Amino acid sequence: MPSNLTDVTEALLALNDDPRIPFTVSRRDDGKIVAEWTYVNTSSDNKTYRLTITPLPETNEYKASSLTVEGAGSAGAPVAGTWKFSTSAVTTPVYAVLTEHGWERKKSFLGKLFS
Repeated sequence: MPSNLTDVTEALLALNDDPRIPFTVSRRDDGKIVAEWTYVNTSSDNKTYRLTITPLPETNEYKASSLTVEGAGSAGAPVAGTWKFSTSAVTTPVYAVLTEHGWERKKSFLGKLFS
């Protein structure tokens, strides 16, 4: 049986206590859960990946959306070079918690049609 919204939210927030996790998890006032990782390289350039989970407690499903923002260096120049930045460092543990608690990603209309 799937966990209730409170339990799954607490489990996601508990990721903050794991020293191996390179990101933070927070709960917004609108109930959405946000996992955010800002990667800063040695030249002060940064890149932020944000995974937003919208819980749908009536069906124990969730919607997920993500956004990657590239910052500028200290001189204001655009980010250049090669990044070693994997979004799976965020998505894998977040999706694992949701799955462990019996929650499933909401399928789109086409996803439902072809499943």
